[in-house]
Amino acid sequence: MAKTCRQHKINEALYYRWRDKILESIKLALLNGVVKIALRKRQ
Repeated sequence: MAKTCRQHKINEALYYRWRDKILESIKLALLNGVVKIALRKRQ
């Protein structure tokens, strides 16, 4: 990953912060979707 960050002039720590935020957002979106589906099934 270090090579890719250097090629794109992105600090490696910044890349990992972005990655962590994206993964957390995906997890929350998926959990939110699962909850909505479960609630619809209960109706």
